[in-house]
Amino acid sequence: MTKASLREKYLARRQSLDEENYQQKSQQIEKHFFQQFNLAHYSYVHIYLAMAERREVATWGIIQTLFSKYPEVVVAAPQLVGQPTRIASRIITPESTLKTHPWGIQEPTEGKSIVATSFDMVILPVIAFDLQGYRVGYGKGHYDRFLAQCRPDVTKVGLCFETPVPTITDLHAYDVPMDYCVTPHQVWVQSK
Repeated sequence: MTKASLREKYLARRQSLDEENYQQKSQQIEKHFFQQFNLAHYSYVHIYLAMAERREVATWGIIQTLFSKYPEVVVAAPQLVGQPTRIASRIITPESTLKTHPWGIQEPTEGKSIVATSFDMVILPVIAFDLQGYRVGYGKGHYDRFLAQCRPDVTKVGLCFETPVPTITDLHAYDVPMDYCVTPHQVWVQSK
């Protein structure tokens, strides 16, 4: 299937989730995430701030657990900057103030900037993904460009409500596959 057809199909499914199912599935993903990863082995983690109105997998539970159980881990969130728009990363803390970008994305208003090569893990929003680890996002390519700036050994983890499809048929040379994708039922691991 093409990215556009997957995006249309799975965004509609996501939007149909009622609040209880949305929260329950997000909590299952959070549970699987912490069962899979020992965050004490990571120093710098980049994580997106979920847009609840778009029914992105909720990330505040993961962020709060990082703050409380792994205080030595530096947590950073994306900020959209420049023209053309690109992802920059700013450190967030429990005291961080957020603002809403015109696209509806929550962003930190202050905090030290972190270069992409600092991260050991990047947690990605995923609409759909395939068995090779390629993801469907919103189609702007922001995260693929961001991941291209990261170290080759960065752990790339998607969060998705869906199971993988066999193949995304319209991949581009700049698409970067994930290493893992955490779903409500299991953690998918890309075979090397």
